[in-house]
Amino acid sequence: MLNLLKLCSVFISLNILVSCSKKIIPDKPSFGKTEFQMDSLPESVINIPIQVNLKPVYNMAEKTVDTVFTSPNWPNGWVQDECDTRYKYTFRRGPLQMKTAGTALLLGFTGYYRIIGSTRVCLNGTALSPWTPACRCGYNEG
Repeated sequence: MLNLLKLCSVFISLNILVSCSKKIIPDKPSFGKTEFQMDSLPESVINIPIQVNLKPVYNMAEKTVDTVFTSPNWPNGWVQDECDTRYKYTFRRGPLQMKTAGTALLLGFTGYYRIIGSTRVCLNGTALSPWTPACRCGYNEG
């Protein structure tokens, strides 16, 4: 019982001491003009490394871009805009190749082509001679 009495007296003493102490009153802030200037701050530079997985982009490009391009009605039909020239062609591309150089992405491929063409003499849209023997490029070449 004596300990309880001592504890109560200590609590009452502390309470009286705290209630009689002086309160802290902060100074009012000054809202006047300051000498702070926004342009006096140095510029900040933040480097954020970004990695991009280009494999899905590569796969999409490989599936989307045709691998064979031909003239209309290849191999039997000729493209003939006017009377004097005709030709037909085929182009086959190899796999796409992606390379990076600095901040650039380079996309390339190897292509294989064949083209055949011939000419004849025409006057005002009328043929005056037969077709010349076909001139070939891309056949029997490495």
